[in-house]
Amino acid sequence: MAGALHQIGATKPDIAVVVINAAGPAAVAALPALVAAIAPHPVVVMDDRFDRARFDAAVSTGAKGYVPLTSNRDLIDAAIGLVAAGGVHFHAPVDQDRPGGLATSLSSRQIDVLRGVAAGKTNREISDDLGITVATVKLHVHAILTAIGARNRTEAAILAHEQGLAEMRADLPGRPDARQSAAA
Repeated sequence: MAGALHQIGATKPDIAVVVINAAGPAAVAALPALVAAIAPHPVVVMDDRFDRARFDAAVSTGAKGYVPLTSNRDLIDAAIGLVAAGGVHFHAPVDQDRPGGLATSLSSRQIDVLRGVAAGKTNREISDDLGITVATVKLHVHAILTAIGARNRTEAAILAHEQGLAEMRADLPGRPDARQSAAA
């Protein structure tokens, strides 16, 4: 990290794009020095996925942008362009503790897969519905979990429901609607 700081200080680039998680905690600790070394030019922090502590570090050290690498390419390009033009861009969740903007951080195919997951479908059912292989569904599910910071399919389904990307099913056990239907 020290070598990178020396090089940045010597060359004074117009903008620095830093992948913060690649260097681990050392990158977070080096952010204040990095921002100072490139000043008055902006720093955009990129992260493998949204992380509240790293986001807060980017904001507090004076970086002009924070973008998770799970964002789509157009968003990343636009964010860097905006910061290079003098603006700021901080891709942060709507909820303080949960990733937000799922529809903007996932591809349309990933949203289709997430809807299947949220509907309680198996990988096979999702693959049949979408006309893709089970292996492709598994890859999408892994990418979705990483992109939205969910630990498992259940958390991903909850986030999808909370953000209106999927509807609650009335036929699931334990739901009042399901018990009323069964009793009828």
